[in-house]
Amino acid sequence: MDAVTILKTAVPYRFLVGASPANAAIDRDALRGELAAMAAAVNAVAWAPPLADAFAAMRAITVFVGAVPFGQAMLQRPFTDQATADFYWQADEFAQEWTPAYRATYFLHDCWHVIQYQRDGGSAKTIDEMVQREVEAVDMQIAAARNLACDDQFIHFLTNYRNNDAAIRERLQSGYEPGAVCTACGTTKQA
Repeated sequence: MDAVTILKTAVPYRFLVGASPANAAIDRDALRGELAAMAAAVNAVAWAPPLADAFAAMRAITVFVGAVPFGQAMLQRPFTDQATADFYWQADEFAQEWTPAYRATYFLHDCWHVIQYQRDGGSAKTIDEMVQREVEAVDMQIAAARNLACDDQFIHFLTNYRNNDAAIRERLQSGYEPGAVCTACGTTKQA
């Protein structure tokens, strides 16, 4: 399995084509280059705890297209299997015209969810707890964005999302079919 080195730790990655249109494909070579650039952006900064600890928490990256199974749901957006510390990164979102530093902040965001899982003894149990954890993860993402010298416009975008409870709730319930049970919190996706 391929891997990128993030803060002296080899993080294996794989590519996955889930349930999707027949023409779905992953440009593995381009994505390998982008993963390497993201890792280089992280490695270029002298990180202190708790952000350094967060980067070290992620054990794998899965770049995917289509819908992939997770618990009782088929997810079509990025997510982290917090129990296994595997970040499922949607290929289309990953390939957006972001800088390696922007990608590194999103990676850190999901690394922080692994820290929360470990610290709090498991997944969030309610949507309100999920929102609280998301806000905390965005706070860590903003700190990472500052360390990575991301521009003010990007930090402003993250801050606006962090302060928008409705947008956070919508994002948390997006990407899986109505009626499906969220494995992370046990809530049922509303139609």
